[in-house]
Amino acid sequence: MNTPITLLRAILGLFADDLGFALSVLAIVLIVGVLACLLPGLPELTGALLLTGCVAMLIGATLRSDR
Repeated sequence: MNTPITLLRAILGLFADDLGFALSVLAIVLIVGVLACLLPGLPELTGALLLTGCVAMLIGATLRSDR
């Protein structure tokens, strides 16, 4: 019984370690998902936005944690 609880806490800790980063990535995914639904003929654009947004959030979080 103790092992599943420990495993669940470890998995949740991965997401809660930097809550701002997790919420930022979720916001980017949500925005790009809405754009993908509104612009179904432009998958390259939405893919590029998703990649660029997630990489920008990763760089921002790295620079913030470096301070």
